[in-house]
Amino acid sequence: MLKEAGYKVVECWECEMPKWMQRKKLPEKRQENFPHFIFFDFEAYSDTNHKKRITNFLEIKNKHEPVSFSIGDSLKKEPTHICNKDPKKLLESFMEEIKKKS
Repeated sequence: MLKEAGYKVVECWECEMPKWMQRKKLPEKRQENFPHFIFFDFEAYSDTNHKKRITNFLEIKNKHEPVSFSIGDSLKKEPTHICNKDPKKLLESFMEEIKKKS
């Protein structure tokens, strides 16, 4: 799919990588402290009616469906809890909450 989209995909084990790829330095690790933060947690249920055969060797029998989330930040004492059986509406609510908090 990536190749069809026009990306150059390099598939290989690290030991088989071309020398020019092995020489690239990784970014330096650094840590920054920020005065405020946002945290969130999603809860999901396992939909056992969802079966999908990906390949002859891989079949998905359950699907995790998001049903609720909690979101909080360092500025308010109480987190917000939102439930919705419709995953699309739940994610829309999540994005609205993120925008409010930002």
